Amino acid sequence: MGAGEYQATEVLAKLIGGFQKQYAAVSFELFTSSSDLLHDKLDKGLLDVAILQAPVDTTNYDYLRLPIRETWCVLMRSDAPLASKNAITASDLSGLPIILPARLQARSEIFNWLSGDIAKMRFIGNSNLLANTAVFVEQCGYYGISVQMPLLDEKRFTYRPLTPALHSDILLVWRRDRQQSLTLQKFLQFAKCFLSIE
Repeated sequence: MGAGEYQATEVLAKLIGGFQKQYAAVSFELFTSSSDLLHDKLDKGLLDVAILQAPVDTTNYDYLRLPIRETWCVLMRSDAPLASKNAITASDLSGLPIILPARLQARSEIFNWLSGDIAKMRFIGNSNLLANTAVFVEQCGYYGISVQMPLLDEKRFTYRPLTPALHSDILLVWRRDRQQSLTLQKFLQFAKCFLSIE
């Protein structure tokens, strides 16, 4: 299975934990990457299931919507000038060095959010995983626009949500046209029941 760096990975962990209580002999392999690469691996049959950040093309896929929405934020050092704000507007970011997500669909949503302020922005790069973005944020004082990742050191880093708020759905997806192993069938049945009561 595949997953990006999302708060929703907590739901995936609970789902797998519950499944393994019923089927103790089943193990899993988790591959962490961006939604685009996970989507590609699903297409090639290298993953059975993945959690992907919407928007995503589900033409050849079945999916379940996870009961958590990711909130877009600005990642910064805890001593950054914007850290004193409760939320970040597009004008707050004017002229600041910004790292965007590498995923085109995500950047497109951010550009829509920036709207008329986009010409005032100083985009310095793109990154596909937040852990690397965090290094540049800490070492260079850059600002990263991303969904909030749950494991960053709160003494060193601060997240502030975008305002107006920007959210993304997270989907558990699998190929519709692929032969499913018995284990995968049981997992998907379990996931449907689990997510209906979450």
